[in-house]
Amino acid sequence: MQAGRGLDQMRETTLRDDLGVRAYDVFCPANFLDVLPWTASLRVIADAGVDIIAGWNQQLVDRLIAGINSGSYRLISPADGPSRSTLVVLEDAGGNGREVHERLASEGIDIAYREGNLRLSLHLFNTTEQVDLALSALHAGAG
Repeated sequence: MQAGRGLDQMRETTLRDDLGVRAYDVFCPANFLDVLPWTASLRVIADAGVDIIAGWNQQLVDRLIAGINSGSYRLISPADGPSRSTLVVLEDAGGNGREVHERLASEGIDIAYREGNLRLSLHLFNTTEQVDLALSALHAGAG
């Protein structure tokens, strides 16, 4: 379980090898109402193509990272390389991360506040316009 851990420890995981057959237990009761939406979502991914989706996601991340004002925000997540994902984590240089989070949330921009940092998650259904809107909102209140 990752809850309660700092962002700098999120990649530190351990696998338990003492569970035996219990390791294959479903952690909650089966919900057969989820099967159709789950298979439909897998079909969307398969039809679009994983490589196409990954490429698009990284274009969005590139756009976001390139638009960040380094005087206002410090990039916490990897800027490039194999550790980079679709999560972009920023630290507000002024120490006002909570206020920035609240302002963006009030403007309808979905952003998470974790361990004093701002986390934006980009994926298949996001647009370049949404990235630009997030950048504009991030910098609108920056000192």
